[in-house]
Amino acid sequence: MRRIAGAGAALSLLVTLLAVGPAGGAQGDPVRINVAAPKVVAANANLRISIKVAASRGAFDIAARPVRLRVRMAGECGGSYAGTVGPRVYDRKLSPQPTKQGAYSKSLHPSVRLHHVGVQTVCAFVEDSQHRQFATSTDVTVRVKRS
Repeated sequence: MRRIAGAGAALSLLVTLLAVGPAGGAQGDPVRINVAAPKVVAANANLRISIKVAASRGAFDIAARPVRLRVRMAGECGGSYAGTVGPRVYDRKLSPQPTKQGAYSKSLHPSVRLHHVGVQTVCAFVEDSQHRQFATSTDVTVRVKRS
C-alpha cells in the first residue's frame, strides 16, 4: 500500500508541474501580435487598427533579416500573407529591427478604407525575408456597414 500512495503523490506532483509550466519560463508564444480594431465601421471611412508586436528575448535569433509586419483585411485569412486576398493595410520592415538575443516590442497604428460591406478579418503576420512566419493574428473582425 505504501508504494501505491507514493506513486499517487508522485503523479499528483507531476500533474501540478505540467499545469504550472517550467519555472521562469515565458508565458505563451515567443512572438506575439495583439490587434485591436473597432467592431463596426462605415464603408469608405478611415479604419484605424492598433497592432503591437512583442517578442521574448532571443525569439528572432534565427530570423533572416529583415523581419516584416504584413497586414491585410479579408473575408477569410489564408495560411500566409501571400495566400490572403484583400486590401493591404500594412507591409513594411519592422523599425527598428529586432536584435539577436534581445526582447522586442513595437506598437503601430495603420489605417485603411474599406469599401465593401460585410465582415472583414484583420489578418496580421510577422515574417522574415524567407517568408517564415513567427506570429499570426486572425481573430479580430470588423463589420463594415453602409455609410
